[in-house]
Amino acid sequence: MVHRMRHEKYRIELELKAEDLRQGVRRRTQIEVERASDDLDEKLLAAQRESATHDLERTYRLLRQVEVALARFQAGKYGSCLNC
Repeated sequence: MVHRMRHEKYRIELELKAEDLRQGVRRRTQIEVERASDDLDEKLLAAQRESATHDLERTYRLLRQVEVALARFQAGKYGSCLNC
């Protein structure tokens, strides 16, 4: 019973995390390409775009890991070793 309650708690936490990540992805799906008249400003904007792109990639990877964990819950395999 305690084991089942703990699993349910983890499942709920993972579902909340997945939704939070999905919302973050939706907010960041449009990385704006702005142009600046100054060369230094142009480099700064490029660096900001690159940083935003890396953040988005990291968020997608984490979302995928959370979705895999949720799929394991649905399959009844969460909590068992992946290599066993």
